[in-house]
Formats: sequence, C-alpha cells, structure tokens
Amino acid sequence: MLEHERSREYMNDSEGQRLETKRLVLRFAALADAQAIFDAYASDPEATRYLVFKTLTDVGQAADFIERTVREREEGKSVTWVIVLRDTRQVIGAIDLRADGSIGYAIGRPWWGVGYVPEAARAVLDFARTHLGVKRVTGICDYENSRSARVFEKLGFRSLGLKERAVVHPAFGPEPRAVLRFECDL
Repeated sequence: MLEHERSREYMNDSEGQRLETKRLVLRFAALADAQAIFDAYASDPEATRYLVFKTLTDVGQAADFIERTVREREEGKSVTWVIVLRDTRQVIGAIDLRADGSIGYAIGRPWWGVGYVPEAARAVLDFARTHLGVKRVTGICDYENSRSARVFEKLGFRSLGLKERAVVHPAFGPEPRAVLRFECDL
C-alpha cells in the first residue's frame, strides 16, 4: 500500500506525467483524449467485457472518465496514463496504479497479443519502484480472462488464487464474479 501523502505527491509529480518505452508513451489523460479512448476500447463490448464499467455509448462518458481520473490523481487515489503508440501517437488503451498498490489496464482489441500491456505495465512498475519506493503491487482479473492472467504471469506476478464473488463486471450482470488475484514484489 502506498502511503497516502506520498501517493498524492507522486500522482501530481511532473516526473510521472510521461513514461516512455521502446514502442509506447504513457501520459496523463487529457479531455482531448476522450474520442480516442472511446474509439480505441471503451465503446467496444469485447474490450470492456471484463472491466468494472459498462461499455460506453457516447464520447461524453469518456470525457467523464478522464475528469474522474484527474480528480482521483489530485486526491491521491490513483493515477491513470493513456497508452499511446510512440510512432503514430495513437491512443490504444489506459493503465492505472492505485494508492492501494494495485494495477489495472485496458487496451483495444487491435492491439491484443502484441505485448503492449506488459510493456506499459513494466514502465509503471519501474516508476512505482524507483520513484515511490513501492515494494509490492497487486492485480486481479476475472477468472475467465485468460489474456489478463497471462499478462500478470509475463510480468512475474505470482498467483494468490481465486476469490469468489469479488467484482461486478456489468457485461455479465449485477452479480459479483470470481477473480484471480496476483501480486508481485518489486
């Protein structure tokens, strides 16, 4: 878990505003990204299937999401970066680090299976370790989401097993679903 005051500092620190990898740029989302987020993944029922929000139906909802991420960053609750292809500057997804030490991500279907999520997550984990002194990060995914489970494995997370009735995924209805839990020492 991140110390609250420390998390507030880092989440508003200019050092974390932009993280770069070989193929990606991670940067804080801006309202101008609403259409790109909507188009890349947030309006796609398959890409949002295992997420905790309903598939978006209009770009205004993406703008609301961005406003919420800014507010949560200012409050020290989480920081969300958009995932951008370095060469084309196209937004393809988002990744966040929360004050409780957990990580989450979403990426559009055209970019599944080419290693972008592990690449982005490594940058976030490195930032958490080197700039925040974070020692452990956790993550969860729906028990049927084998792609996300594989991402955690690639990143060196260890499985903590299944937790029943843990998270509601609106695509599956109102009942909480089981999740696979993971953690990684940094």
